[in-house]
Amino acid sequence: MDMALQRALVSSIRHWERDALMAIAVKRVVPLMDSDSCALCSLFIEQSCLQCPLVEIGQRCPCYGSVWCSYNIQRHKFNDAKTPDKKEKALKKAEVAARRMIKMLKELFEKAKTEAA
Repeated sequence: MDMALQRALVSSIRHWERDALMAIAVKRVVPLMDSDSCALCSLFIEQSCLQCPLVEIGQRCPCYGSVWCSYNIQRHKFNDAKTPDKKEKALKKAEVAARRMIKMLKELFEKAKTEAA
């Protein structure tokens, strides 16, 4: 496995675990997760993201239907919610999306490790 890709995947996993899940669980907020803070984006954005492993499995981040998009939609719903119930619903859905993103990133990491062996 390319060491830069390996580091970016590990960094992305930690980023979603620390910055998304911890903020949701501890601070009860849905933080912005964008290309400015993504290790994969910083590695692949110069090539229009085409070499990003997320793109290769149909998960181009700004695209509707991607896990990132699902998370971001819930972030907006959380920020726009007028009632505690609506905020809590968006918070839970954002957590599910963040967990899905982490699962995908871990699977990509394992796949890349296997292919490199």
